[in-house]
Amino acid sequence: MSSVIQQDLSIIIVNWNTKNELRACLSSLYSKPSELALEVIVVDNASSDGSADMVEQEYPQVILIRNSENVGYARANNLGIRRSSSQNVLLLNSDTIVNPDVMKETLELLRSDSKIGVLGCKLIGTDGKIQESFNHQYPFGPTVGNPGTIPEDGLVECALVWGAYMMVKREAIDQVGMLDDDFFMFYEDVEWCWRMYDAGWKIVYDTNHSIKHLCRASCGQVKPRDIDQYLFISEKIMYKKRLPYPRYKVWWRKRFLYHIRCIAWYSLLSMITRSEYSRYRVRHHLDGYRILTSSKAGG
Repeated sequence: MSSVIQQDLSIIIVNWNTKNELRACLSSLYSKPSELALEVIVVDNASSDGSADMVEQEYPQVILIRNSENVGYARANNLGIRRSSSQNVLLLNSDTIVNPDVMKETLELLRSDSKIGVLGCKLIGTDGKIQESFNHQYPFGPTVGNPGTIPEDGLVECALVWGAYMMVKREAIDQVGMLDDDFFMFYEDVEWCWRMYDAGWKIVYDTNHSIKHLCRASCGQVKPRDIDQYLFISEKIMYKKRLPYPRYKVWWRKRFLYHIRCIAWYSLLSMITRSEYSRYRVRHHLDGYRILTSSKAGG
């Protein structure tokens, strides 16, 4: 009679052309024997750098999902969540280095309070500095916790934590649903935390534990203008979904006037200085204006 091993934690890593960073990330997860029963799932978004083959050959214990196209960050994570079997899920960026002890201890914290649905920790950059990885306020939304009092030691109740290291209870996912597939990249973690908060779950930031985070390993391969457009689209989607219609229209008008003013200012500046930066800012705000006023982009 076969027995099913109960996993303590399912780790989901979405990858797009970050072969070397992904290898280092997986190496860190398996750097020493873990007291946890881990299930590691890599969802590869049609990488062209051999990432998926590397995982298959070097880490046969990892569950590999190969997508035939880049389906975006939210949808890829959802594929991993559906495939996972643990009662606790960790969304982890491929450009991170994680000490297995951190996973064990943050999981203990997640389990220690039945009201905690989401937990994040410190992200340390390659320069040794702490990266911004949580916030006390939802954009145009409520404030959570005490923004002026951030203890150096302990848990901070907050509005949202970044998706680079986001540990979530299955119970919370079952209640509010998975990440919203409408987001290709950016803001999907913000919107998810907001739904968790509305459902009564606590989101906490752990100041005692940290991981290393290279930051933007995948995004760095995307053209800056494309990044801007993804940001504009996701921003519009989130506000449309999360704000009551009257407040959404207030936000929309403010953004509309902001883009108009910036287009006029940088156009004038470009004529005077002929600088590439001014021309870039004109294109940037023209893209923002077009996406904001489009009936297709962002819904």
